[in-house]
Parts: sequence; structure tokens; C-alpha cells
Amino acid sequence: MHRLVELISQKLAYLSKLDPQSIVNTEINLLRDNLRLNEAISSLKGHLLHLEVKCGPATVRSQISPENEPKFGFSNLLFRVGRIVDVDKHPNADSLYVEKVDFGGGDIRTVVSGLVKFVSRESMHQRIAIFLYNLKPVKIRGVESQAMLMCASGEEGMDVEPLIIENCADIKLGTRVLIDGSFGMSTLNSVFY
Repeated sequence: MHRLVELISQKLAYLSKLDPQSIVNTEINLLRDNLRLNEAISSLKGHLLHLEVKCGPATVRSQISPENEPKFGFSNLLFRVGRIVDVDKHPNADSLYVEKVDFGGGDIRTVVSGLVKFVSRESMHQRIAIFLYNLKPVKIRGVESQAMLMCASGEEGMDVEPLIIENCADIKLGTRVLIDGSFGMSTLNSVFY
């Protein structure tokens, strides 16, 4: 408190030594500068409002500089082995299956896939396959899908086959599938698509 009183006393002593006319001139100049700044701010606000109406408000994504943008690559994808324990037709879509997939350790997920015209229900039941595991859950025709069954197709896309693992008695459910050449160390909990 003593320091504040001393600081105010020093400022008052400084102001008492100034010429009254120079104080008035400084005040007038500051008021003019303030008026110009307020006009410039109002003009910029109007211009910004016009741009937001025309283009929409700026998004957080557009404010991220390229050097700070999160890196995404193939190694962010997390593939796991799972057993298809149940397959049903989707209640709201004729071309979709709803599968229950066991990834081991009590981790059972629902997967929606568009394989009805390519693969029979019976051929998928109790099969062990490869799944993209770290997808953001999304509702497909009202049913939440929590992973994606990996498939391969021919050149024309007419022949689609799930990536079923044959001769897999010793493969543990939930095992991580690594691809040659990838680092395989995903740090993402989910991939947004």
C-alpha cells in the first residue's frame, strides 16, 4: 500500500511541473487518436460481420496453422482380430448385416457391414476376421457400428470378401494386426471419418 501511495505522489508531482497548455494539447491529441481508433474498430467489426454473413464464421480448424496440424497416417489405424459371434440382417436396411464381434476379454462390439449381396450369413458366423478397431462409433440406419470389418475386392468391385483368418486356432481374440512397413503404434483412440 505504501508503494502505491508513493507511485501516485510521484505522478502528481510530475503532472504539477507540466505546462497547463501542453496537458490540454496532449489530452486533445489522445481524444482524437481514441476517436480514430474507435472508428477503425467499428469499420473492422462491420467488415468482419459482412464476411461472416457471406462466408460463415471462421472455424477452429481454419485457425490451425499447417505446422501445428495433427499428423494422420496409416499407422494411426488400429486393426484387431475378432470373432463374428452373431450375424443378423439389419432391421432397417436390406443390404446390411449387423454382426456381434468378440474381441476377447469381454469386449463385444456391434459392427454394421454392407455385405448382404456378397456373403451369406452362414459363411460369416463364428469366423475370425480382421477389423478396423479404432473408428468413431456411428449410427448406420439407426444401429450403432463400433468397428469395421475389413474386406478385399476385385478390380471391378463385384467380388467382395471379408478378410477371414484361416487356420487360426492359436490366434488370441483382440490381437493387434500389424502391416509390413507400418509403425503400428496408433495413438488415436478413434478415427473420425
